[in-house]
Amino acid sequence: NNSKMLEYTLDNLRDKSFYDYCDLLVVDDRSTEDIKEIVLKNNCMYVRADYDGLFNFSMVNNIGALFAIQQGYDEILFWNSDLWIPEYQSFREIEDDKRMTIQFGGCEFDSQPHLGCFFVRHAGRYLPHDSFLHSQNHHIPFVTAAITLIKSSLFRELSGFNPSLKINFQDLDLCLRACELGHIPYYVGKDCHFYHDEGIELGSSHYEEEKLKDALLYSKIWAYNRIM
Repeated sequence: NNSKMLEYTLDNLRDKSFYDYCDLLVVDDRSTEDIKEIVLKNNCMYVRADYDGLFNFSMVNNIGALFAIQQGYDEILFWNSDLWIPEYQSFREIEDDKRMTIQFGGCEFDSQPHLGCFFVRHAGRYLPHDSFLHSQNHHIPFVTAAITLIKSSLFRELSGFNPSLKINFQDLDLCLRACELGHIPYYVGKDCHFYHDEGIELGSSHYEEEKLKDALLYSKIWAYNRIM
């Protein structure tokens, strides 16, 4: 839900010339509000994801990616509904300067503290914005899935996000699997900033168990299995 936030995000993207460069698909995760009406009013594509259980970030993104791949798009740009372009920047500036010939892209954030493991999910978030980690473009083992550009062919090769990692760590897992195939994510931070109201609806207690399960599974996959 949270239709007001979605409407704000879509207005922000329109104001920042996003629609001049991208076709936008909104994946509706079982909302009970007027999400579809808002999406169609903004001339965006719409698909609804109905499934049992708690929110599954991986599954929702995989559904959107599958739709994009079936429609023949060469690239997929994942964009969270709580992610905005700041007033001093437009998507045109980002696109003209950063047209992706790379496999992954991630960007700098002014972000709310995340309830998960922020020290790996957004490395260096508390460093000054002019630090190298924030302000320069460079290869890095992982980028956040809140905004990630990836070739459709690579996403298919990786079989998408791991749906067993429902809330946290699916972006790290995807990036590290890409690294194993020789595709090192590329972080775009030079003159490229976004606002992310991270985890805005995931603070309730019934998500804590799922977050713990994600952390344990991620640790089992990468801290144990890859060592053996």
